[in-house]
Amino acid sequence: MPEENTPTHDLSVEQSFLLQEDGFTVKGFAVNNKIGKVAVLRRHDRKSAPQTIGLSKIEFYTTVDMPRIYLEKFVYIQSTLVEAIAWIGTSTLACVCIDGSVVALSPFSTLKKRYQVSPTPFWCGAQYSATEVVAGTDSGNVFFIKQKEPVDGEEAESGELYISRRFNVGSDERPMAIAASESLKTVAVGCLDRVFILDVSGATVKPTFIQLQREGHRATIAFSLLFFNQSLFIGDSRGHVSVYNAKNGALIKNMKTHQAPVLALASQGDCVFASGVDHRIQVMRQNAVGDRSDWQAIGQRMIHENDVSALAFVDKYLLSGGAEHDFLISIHQVKQPWVPIRTLNWTASTGVEYQLLPSLFNLTIVERIRTPTGEIQPAKLMCISSKTFPFEHSSMSPTGRHIVASTSKALKVYAMKDADGGPKRVAKIGQISSPGSVTAIAAAEDCVYFAVGDFELHRFNYASKTDTTLYVSEVKSSVRKLLFSADGKHLIVLTHRNTLFRFDLERLQAVDDEDEPMTDDENGAVMVTTLRELVVDIRSVDADRVVLLTTEPKKPLVILTLSNNTEKRIAIFTTDFRYPVAISDFVDNKLIVVSNRKDVAVIEFDFVRNKLSKYVGSVIAASGVVQQQGASEMSCLKRFAPTSRLAPQWATPPKENNKIHGLDSESPFGKNHVFVCGSQPIAPPTQVAFVIKRYQRN
Repeated sequence: MPEENTPTHDLSVEQSFLLQEDGFTVKGFAVNNKIGKVAVLRRHDRKSAPQTIGLSKIEFYTTVDMPRIYLEKFVYIQSTLVEAIAWIGTSTLACVCIDGSVVALSPFSTLKKRYQVSPTPFWCGAQYSATEVVAGTDSGNVFFIKQKEPVDGEEAESGELYISRRFNVGSDERPMAIAASESLKTVAVGCLDRVFILDVSGATVKPTFIQLQREGHRATIAFSLLFFNQSLFIGDSRGHVSVYNAKNGALIKNMKTHQAPVLALASQGDCVFASGVDHRIQVMRQNAVGDRSDWQAIGQRMIHENDVSALAFVDKYLLSGGAEHDFLISIHQVKQPWVPIRTLNWTASTGVEYQLLPSLFNLTIVERIRTPTGEIQPAKLMCISSKTFPFEHSSMSPTGRHIVASTSKALKVYAMKDADGGPKRVAKIGQISSPGSVTAIAAAEDCVYFAVGDFELHRFNYASKTDTTLYVSEVKSSVRKLLFSADGKHLIVLTHRNTLFRFDLERLQAVDDEDEPMTDDENGAVMVTTLRELVVDIRSVDADRVVLLTTEPKKPLVILTLSNNTEKRIAIFTTDFRYPVAISDFVDNKLIVVSNRKDVAVIEFDFVRNKLSKYVGSVIAASGVVQQQGASEMSCLKRFAPTSRLAPQWATPPKENNKIHGLDSESPFGKNHVFVCGSQPIAPPTQVAFVIKRYQRN
């Protein structure tokens, strides 16, 4: 679509700071370059909350267009504590746990299966090969875990996990770190004061051990291990990184790189990266010194302010995270790191009269009201709590009268009612116990549509309290998002295999409990489209068109016509340093776009003339801070924290627009104005940051 030169207008931008997010520390990364995914192991950071002790969260990100990586799905594991993650097979993630079990997950389906492998706890794990994972137990055992070949006709991740080999480094040893190299046929196991090197090329093994040097009477623990070419790198509790021969254990180099324990190691090209409690990321490289080569520290990255416990590389981009409640993406010679794209799990009624702000165990309902001075402020109405299981998905109906939320054990339906002469109250009007794994929810005024498992579409009627299975897909893939079309006549479904379904709501409403579920070959009732782009978010334009937010660098916005599969691409925020991360609903042919640097822009579409116009967003907090971006200017929301996630939406003032309250009724957008919901952490990290001493002083 060509751009039209139009006058610049100021946008009235309303900001919300009420969405509070629970903090999760980063414990590990697992990169799968074959399918373009990275899994992140995170652990809840509120140690004082008894219901979250042992709560782990596995996040799956798509990494095809770096540094634009975005969150596709997450899975809570509450029954046990996950210690390490590693890919096994094509698309199965193995999570080794402290109770001796291994939990298998998939980024494409709702697979979540537990295998009891060891009678003693697992403390560490790593990938040995494309089909094998190695893990160390509390009793000194080293298990090799493989996946059985799937039965014909079943998905690749459906194969059972089993122990293929087993070795032991001593019943009195506790493996704290493990690394494996398929090319060297070698596994390294880090313990207290020792590191064992195992040649696993044969059926039996005689371990070679490395004795770590102590500091006085204090034991030395190998916290991180890394195979690099023919060498073994060891990061220990003294703050040292030591280089050994990976075959015979001979010391090559010992470097004092940090002032505190080294918790993570990673390699890229000819460099090795190390970090830990001392949160500097040190870069080491082997350089020629005279007639020999020697390892030296050549630089560092100062991008964190707290412990770093996990490092990994995707292409040339370094992923690093730890005690801070997010991970960063960095690259050489670029000072400012990126953060991953995570769309805000936030829903609102039409015009943002009501907001549903979810956190781990609470759903907060907020109403926007006008104060006597004319200001629009959010007011908390009520809070819905879950005492045992965290909320995973939630949705609010267009009028805000119904709220639907799911946990791992139930789907719960609430109704907001007006009390006679008193404040509004909320009551639970229905529940489905053990509905299966709910992956997406779309609440309407008379019923709720929700997806279960690997794409079963259900409907729950508020009045009759009946659960009806509407559709069962032949293609096994879980659902990412459900939304209604702008005309209210269709239900749009986006799956994790990048497939788009459009259902005729009239045909869906005709299905009752006695009917068979619909299938893909229903005449005109189901339209299926395979998307070429990697979709971050999707919104409906009208009955036949949707707008896609993609990771494509040059033209990230796509207007897709479903009936003929034609596309119109739009360029906005098109640099590696500034790209779109969130979009609003499509209202009156206008769309709000927010960038990763918190810039706000509004695009107005004219489909008749095939034109679009871009408007400047002017924010009080950003007065005088306007940045030039291509042919249009974007304002930056400076008031939000650097880690805030933003969700834009079109809002209607609680009362009629008028100039008495400082609102211009002649605004180019009529009564609608831009509303931006932002997130903020409930609490800072519980881990106190290590104070780095410089020049032998603080």
